[in-house]
Amino acid sequence: MYPYFNYYISIWGNSPKYLQSLLKPCQNSFLRILYNIKNYDHIIEYCKISNLLTINQIFSYNISVLTYKLWILKINSHFFIYFNKHINRQFSNLRNPVVFKIPKFRTKFLSSSTLSMSLKFWNKLPNSIRTINSLYIFKKQLKSLVLDNYFACLCS
Repeated sequence: MYPYFNYYISIWGNSPKYLQSLLKPCQNSFLRILYNIKNYDHIIEYCKISNLLTINQIFSYNISVLTYKLWILKINSHFFIYFNKHINRQFSNLRNPVVFKIPKFRTKFLSSSTLSMSLKFWNKLPNSIRTINSLYIFKKQLKSLVLDNYFACLCS
């Protein structure tokens, strides 16, 4: 089930709530079948037990990993230039990791775009995670943060 939710989530993961509401029952029914949960019981505890991420959590996790790959590992030079353009030099120094300026947009559609959200998620990460040099360790620590609903205020 996870690969289906993970497919292109960086594009549709921050879509309007009415579109996401079509996907959440699928994830809920999967967990209800897996754990034999009654229809009126909440599934959040079972997500934590099985280390499964909800749709908003999958989005925040994947966007943060994408930002890590593009900024720290410098996978794509075009995105590196975009991120470099938005560095907030006032708050960035040699001791602290980079902080990005969030561009202002006229429409909500553009302000919730993948690139804009990637800058927001990156700024929200603790310094200890932003300075990790290994992708494997970054993903592991990021998943524990996301499971604790660390990004809940940005996804709602």
